[in-house]
Amino acid sequence: MTNTQLFFATASILISGVGFLIAWISFRRRELRRDEVLRWADECIKALQTLYLTSILEEPLLTVKKTNEIRLSLAFDTSTLIERGRLFFKNEIVDEYGAEKLFAYRGYRPRILDHLVVAHQIARFWPGSDEPEIKDRSRIAEQCLKAFVSLAQLEVGRDRAASVDALKGGDGVDLDTLMNDLKQERME
Repeated sequence: MTNTQLFFATASILISGVGFLIAWISFRRRELRRDEVLRWADECIKALQTLYLTSILEEPLLTVKKTNEIRLSLAFDTSTLIERGRLFFKNEIVDEYGAEKLFAYRGYRPRILDHLVVAHQIARFWPGSDEPEIKDRSRIAEQCLKAFVSLAQLEVGRDRAASVDALKGGDGVDLDTLMNDLKQERME
């Protein structure tokens, strides 16, 4: 093997190695971000689900005092989750909207954060609401939860599963159906 051939062979190996290293680092960074977004989304879902459940559960399951404590905690939690979400999802800068603000707050907030903002407002302004407002806020809390989960699933959800059975469509069964089935079995 000549010196020129040796040089090109060595250079080829080095270039391939550097390319592999860069690709691996890039892959690793993407995976870490996905894991971080997934952890953040889990916390958001917990907060949104808690807000929804506290809006529909009544005494004696939750006292008014306990419900207010939970909502106060959620006001803090959702505020923090919104700010953490800004690290993953940047505002869309289309025009001069918010140009006077600091960079992270210029432009239009991403839709995935909108649902957390609404949940934060529900948690903050719940006390003192009348009955029709409470029902409306409960419905909006449920909508925020479902919309957020749908967007988070697009961001970090899996398209494949280890088992084919896990991805098959369910049969729509619920507790009432199962209870009726048991009653039928007993009668037979």
